[in-house]
Amino acid sequence: MCSVKLFYRVGDAFIPKLGLDIFNFNLGLSYDVAVSGLNGAGGFEFSLQYIVPGGLQYGKGTAPKIY
Repeated sequence: MCSVKLFYRVGDAFIPKLGLDIFNFNLGLSYDVAVSGLNGAGGFEFSLQYIVPGGLQYGKGTAPKIY
C-alpha cells in the first residue's frame, strides 16, 4: 500500500513523505522544505521502518503475567 503524508517541524520545515508498505516494512522518501528563513537548502531523506505485526501492539500482551 502507498501512503502520502505531510509533517511540520515547528518554525523550521514542511516535510512531505511518500511511503510504500512491503510485508512488515515501510520504505519512505521525504524532503525537508525549509521555512525558517535560514539559507540552508532542504534535503532528501530515505527511511526504512519495521512495522510490528498486529498481534504485538504496544502496551498489550508485552508484560509477563504474575500469578
